[in-house]
Amino acid sequence: MDSSRFELEESLTACWGTKDDLELLYQEALEGDSSKEELANAILGLIRLHELRSAKAFRIFEEMIREGSIS
Repeated sequence: MDSSRFELEESLTACWGTKDDLELLYQEALEGDSSKEELANAILGLIRLHELRSAKAFRIFEEMIREGSIS
């Protein structure tokens, strides 16, 4: 895969995007007309996305350690 520091930084930044997603969902919960079920499903989706984003960042980090890019 030949991961670079840029890829790692980009991947970590994507993980922080979860905060923006949660803020939008919070606003929808307060001001929108979504049902409890819709909000619950959105939260479950965000949980899964965060898991995937975090796993990707960790895979890149592990690869960079194996390649010797990070010690």
